[in-house]
Amino acid sequence: MSIKKKRFFSFILFFTFIGILNFSAELPIKDLDQSIEKALKDWNIAGLAIAVVKDGQVVHLQGYGYKNVVDKTSVDENTIFGIGSTSKAFGAATIGVLVHEGKLNWDDKVIDHLPDFQLADPYVTRELTVRDLLCHRSGVETNDAIWFGSVTRDDIVYKARFLKQAASLRSRFDYHNIMILTAGQVVASVTGKPWDDIVREKIFQPLGMSRTCTSINDFDNYTNVSTPHIPKDEKLVPVAWLNVDSVGPAGCVNSCAADLARWVQLHLDKGKYGGKEIWNIRIQNEMHSPQMIMSPQMTAAAFYKIDKHAHFGLYGLGWMMHDYRGKKIVHHGGATDGMGAFIGLIPEDKLGVAVVHNTRYTMLLSSLVYRIIDAYLGVPEAEWMDLKPIKIPVRPKKKSPDLPADTSASLPLESYTGVYTHPLFENIHVKLKDGALVLDFDLYPTAALEHKYLDTFKTKFEKIISTMWDRTLGHELDVTFFVDAEANVTKMNIFGLGDFTRIKK
Repeated sequence: MSIKKKRFFSFILFFTFIGILNFSAELPIKDLDQSIEKALKDWNIAGLAIAVVKDGQVVHLQGYGYKNVVDKTSVDENTIFGIGSTSKAFGAATIGVLVHEGKLNWDDKVIDHLPDFQLADPYVTRELTVRDLLCHRSGVETNDAIWFGSVTRDDIVYKARFLKQAASLRSRFDYHNIMILTAGQVVASVTGKPWDDIVREKIFQPLGMSRTCTSINDFDNYTNVSTPHIPKDEKLVPVAWLNVDSVGPAGCVNSCAADLARWVQLHLDKGKYGGKEIWNIRIQNEMHSPQMIMSPQMTAAAFYKIDKHAHFGLYGLGWMMHDYRGKKIVHHGGATDGMGAFIGLIPEDKLGVAVVHNTRYTMLLSSLVYRIIDAYLGVPEAEWMDLKPIKIPVRPKKKSPDLPADTSASLPLESYTGVYTHPLFENIHVKLKDGALVLDFDLYPTAALEHKYLDTFKTKFEKIISTMWDRTLGHELDVTFFVDAEANVTKMNIFGLGDFTRIKK
């Protein structure tokens, strides 16, 4: 290359770089960087990255804070975060691409593609469609404890038959990770490839989302990966990444702000990216159209101060939606251990915001999105969404009854030992070790049992299963053994998991 050409390309690259540095000036919001930096401290967040898209252009793309509070490495637009349930939109979009290609239909019966699929209710088994899977209206009880165990996706889908039919088909909204996973297995059945390969082939690669993956096992191929954090004693503590491979499109995607900007651009351009059609307008309309009424508690309106601007919550295909200041908002949030994400779109205004952070999910994510939306909608600055932390009301815990002192188990500890089984959680071996009972799970870490009262004990797991598990179920679970009239232990109940039948001593 000649010296003149080299100088020309250097000139172009320099001004392209300057343009990138200055594109945030297009935002109709003052001091965004300072507001975010302050919010990180106020909310006790390790690091955050944000992408703003307007009229097809990325107008703000930046990282803030730290990937890890220990070594204080900085977040940038390419830092990878876990996006949790924001993955569901990728699950729906993968189905959408196959519908676009004529390989399946939204209203195909699930059993037409997964002949061995079965639910507790034969009618629901027969009538359940792919659309039903994607908009959480199966009526099947939710049970997320299943996928915390070391089981395959096929195992989880098989176990869906043991879940109770809590409501009739299409009668109510029940958020259901296992049904979204099942949609991913439909993709695998139709294409003969794992869902991960198809979403990479049909979406990640065409969009150039080179820093997006579906497993933490892929991190060996990347640098610049953030560390999850949780608050402990008002300080942030790094924790291990939670492996959510087994839940597939319900929550396994990891990405960065730069890649999510491309994802947002695709949706705002009605299925096109870089002039190429990934899916047609009909597919786009299906994903962004209401399919099921949600309960108010499940809408973003219930989470924060936007309740006075929103009146209903709906679910599309992989996306939630509600009204906000007279506009239709299409959105979804997501969380895994020490990670959070939120994406909000106003398709009619060609506006979209994606925010990710590496601390346990907080409402900073959505409040930041709505602050930017407020600015674009021309809302007076005094009325913009507040970035100050709020205390979400917490239902007070029931006080444990006072138990008699100096009680002991009604039977010798040896009497409780044996193998107990549950169709969802498989086997537990109750053993006597060093004079105390322990639970040796097939799927979860070992837990010691500490006597509580008569035939009730409480668990103490040898290690944390997941911070999400501890928040929903708890690290200490009550375990009650049931004794028949002949002093034989017949079953064991574990709070949050259910009854385990004793099959042998």
